[in-house]
Amino acid sequence: GRITYFEDYKIWVEAKLLKQFFNLYTSTVASDIFELSFLAIANTRHLAVASLKRQDLALFRISIQNMNLYVRFALMKKKDIVARHCMYQYRMIIDAIIYELKDAVEESEFISRLNSILLEIVNKYWVYYYNMALIEGAITVCDSLIHDKRHIIEATFIHKIPAHASLLHGMLNPEWMGNTFQTKNKQLPTSVFKAKAKLASLYILHGNEDLAREIYTATKDEPVENIIACYKDFMSVDSRLFWELTDRGT
Repeated sequence: GRITYFEDYKIWVEAKLLKQFFNLYTSTVASDIFELSFLAIANTRHLAVASLKRQDLALFRISIQNMNLYVRFALMKKKDIVARHCMYQYRMIIDAIIYELKDAVEESEFISRLNSILLEIVNKYWVYYYNMALIEGAITVCDSLIHDKRHIIEATFIHKIPAHASLLHGMLNPEWMGNTFQTKNKQLPTSVFKAKAKLASLYILHGNEDLAREIYTATKDEPVENIIACYKDFMSVDSRLFWELTDRGT
């Protein structure tokens, strides 16, 4: 059980701290005191990143459990701004994982487990939250999620991290399009196609036409009106923030 887990890995203090973070988070989200909600999320992220630096995956896992609870609670309470901030902090944790993986000289048990955790988070948890947000009509959260996943795929590709192939295939999986769920608004967000287009552009820029063609194959049956809508969105943007600074593209 959880008590034995905390005793075995000697993380009692951290576990109690995370519980307090969650209690603070739920009470402040319910009261619309978002500054304190954001503080609880950020402190959880700091704890998760610190645990990676000392290779404490037991503590890292319970920190990730808290992040999952934060996202789900925000979506259930229809607090989209909080959910987006959760995902922003969550992505920073993933960036910390990638930092550890890209500097790995050789495969070790820690690195192997970290690769597995990365895939579990992005291809399992994030798929669930994407579809949950889609059901609730939280399209801005969907947009943030898909562009965050694109950012992670790009980083694993650039740093030649083994998880890249599985992450790309996860993005091309129809589940990311919400096909397994009945959506309230009936219209799927164009951000999915836009993210794939930007990812394919990166592959072409780096001379990897095969990966770009994988994306083409997965999207060639996309309705023409969606492609035209995405094209118009891209061409109507005149702010450098979209292209240079805001990699979420939202």
